Amino acid sequence: MHTHHTPGPWAVDTTGYRTTGNGLCVMAGRECIAVAGESNPDQPQFANAKLIAAAPLLLEALKDAEQRMRSQLSLLKCDDEFIAHETAMARAAIAADTN
Repeated sequence: MHTHHTPGPWAVDTTGYRTTGNGLCVMAGRECIAVAGESNPDQPQFANAKLIAAAPLLLEALKDAEQRMRSQLSLLKCDDEFIAHETAMARAAIAADTN
């Protein structure tokens, strides 16, 4: 599967840099790749930025968990239809990035 996002790791900017409108940058190295809370200063900007920054790590963890779940269900001799049903939500979330 090919991913279309900027490779991680991502991090919330801690240098104090702010975009126009007081948004927080999510950084990939020295590049601001996303802005959290720019249009609505009442939103929990830092929490949103932290969640966005965690996205690459969460995606890799989900891919690993889906593969492990598929393997364990196969070892338990579950049929393909059951395995597909039980892993559908994880595969849909993974596909959101890889399609």
